[in-house]
Amino acid sequence: MHYYYEGVCSWQWFYPYHYAPFASDMKDLGGLNISFMLGSPFKPFDQLMGVFPAASAHALPIHYRRLMSDPTSPILDFYPTDFEVDMNGKRFSWQVRLSQVLIRSFCCLCYNIAFDIMQFDGIVGNLFQGIAKLPFIDETRLLSEIKKVEHTLTVLK
Repeated sequence: MHYYYEGVCSWQWFYPYHYAPFASDMKDLGGLNISFMLGSPFKPFDQLMGVFPAASAHALPIHYRRLMSDPTSPILDFYPTDFEVDMNGKRFSWQVRLSQVLIRSFCCLCYNIAFDIMQFDGIVGNLFQGIAKLPFIDETRLLSEIKKVEHTLTVLK
């Protein structure tokens, strides 16, 4: 609740799991002494590089796009084209419907991005819901590579 009434507790903290805790796991949370280091927010393109899948690279400047798709990119492993999908307890893809939810963590921040992916299984218009389990991104490596292309951005005066 601190976030909603007083602002961000920490720009660096993130929840390091793919699934939320059960409510029962938080029953004694009020008794814990929790402290955070504020840190500083990420630059807009840095943040987008951490949350976008490679399929959304078109929304970034060209040099940033290359970091997501060039076979020689040192951070190409952050943008897998094949990944495990948790079918949310369902056994068959046809049992799961609506839209696929991508959960991805940016460095030390956690963002949820929802988007629709249509998968064709012989039935036109069949959409599936599942959780794409993507790797957590190494903030140091990401920001180090972005720093090398940051100078290519145009400055408006």
